[in-house]
Amino acid sequence: MIKLQKSNLIGVSEVTFFVRDVREATWWIQDLTGLDPVFTSENFSKFRIGNTELGLHIADKKTGPGTAGSVAYWDVNDLETAIVNFLSLGGCLYRDPINGSDGSRVCQVTDLFGNVWGLREANHS
Repeated sequence: MIKLQKSNLIGVSEVTFFVRDVREATWWIQDLTGLDPVFTSENFSKFRIGNTELGLHIADKKTGPGTAGSVAYWDVNDLETAIVNFLSLGGCLYRDPINGSDGSRVCQVTDLFGNVWGLREANHS
């Protein structure tokens, strides 16, 4: 049985696809959903679809495009506590914490099996 509370996991808040061309992918998602992005820049676009955010991030050396290029972001109450929990269980910090465009703090960690987990601490101000 998984104990989500220990790691501060709340639920999935965002799915991010890593793409070769953010502008082209943004247009495609607009066509698919009929929605406009809530944020867009040269390297990142974000849509709000229901209660979930969809991010389009430029592919890079760490995360390529395609089937291996998506990361689900889990809401956490405290990013540092969640990171420490992953590290204590043999995980590794994959992408350092950064401030997201919406004021949240995000990072990526890997588990013992090489899976990438996105962690997102919402801006509580």
